[in-house]
Amino acid sequence: MAYVTALASVDMTIEWISPSVRDLTGWTAEQLIGANAIEFVHPDDLPSVARLVEAERNDPHPYGVDPARFTVNRIRFRSADGGWRSLDIAANNQIENPAVRGFVFIMSETTVQRLKDEIYDAMASGEPIGVIASKVAELVSWQTEHSFVQATARGLAEGVAGEHRAGTELIAVELGDVVVAAEHPADLAPSEWFRLLLDRAVGLLNVAVTRHHGEQALRRRIDEKTAIISAVSHDLRSPIAAIQLMSTLLGGNGDTLTDDQRRELVTRINADAQRTSRLLADLTSVDRLLHGSTEPSLQRVALWPLIGRVLADLDADGRAVTSTPPVDEAAIHADPVLT
Repeated sequence: MAYVTALASVDMTIEWISPSVRDLTGWTAEQLIGANAIEFVHPDDLPSVARLVEAERNDPHPYGVDPARFTVNRIRFRSADGGWRSLDIAANNQIENPAVRGFVFIMSETTVQRLKDEIYDAMASGEPIGVIASKVAELVSWQTEHSFVQATARGLAEGVAGEHRAGTELIAVELGDVVVAAEHPADLAPSEWFRLLLDRAVGLLNVAVTRHHGEQALRRRIDEKTAIISAVSHDLRSPIAAIQLMSTLLGGNGDTLTDDQRRELVTRINADAQRTSRLLADLTSVDRLLHGSTEPSLQRVALWPLIGRVLADLDADGRAVTSTPPVDEAAIHADPVLT
């Protein structure tokens, strides 16, 4: 139903064509074999066919190479009811192959490509996984004569398409947390094409899920970095402001300051400079942690001395702090520097 394979001689006489041509055009294979393919192409699309054939004639490919990888054109093909069907067509030059001696063509319904394009567009625009899962289910359902299809990304979303039918069973293919299941006649063994269709559908949805997880992880990392930078920026304001103020005092009122006052200002400037340096070093360490390039050095750390060092920094800012040490010596399992 999804595509037709055909073999045409050098003069475009149809030597063989798959029975699925009836699903796309209404013609039977017997009606088309022996006819000239050019007669069924819309006159306005003949230049496209000529370019396609000429490109393949000048650049032959080994037998077995997927022709869909090469030049693809959209043409209108005359249907059995006298109308025109829009088809995607790809060619593969087999003129020199003694077993073939002609062109192998693939003709496919444009609906398939449209549905695929919608999936890729949804991925590119960041649509929710549920939307993409529904589109994947719709694609498989269309290619299996509107059978019931369920596309699931475990823990994220599910999409369904088609309708339930009697005498069918669900055939499922999964990859990681992604499962695509389609109904298939219970009395028939699934064809290789059917399983390949499910494999490709699972791959499509898995790409979307992998991209979703990557974007979520990136967003979390950006949020974490933003929070850390905001916190460090806040902490940097105090020592930098203090250094600026004390430097101004030293420079502008040098004659009115005593030696003890100068030494105290120099000591506090040095302490605030060291504090600023520690904050910048901490920021670098946290960035390495977020990138996974370093691990925290976990050990038993006495809690009160750690708190004492923080309180000392607060005292250096001129803040009044009252603290009461615990009766029992509390300890934590942590990296003392990063904590």
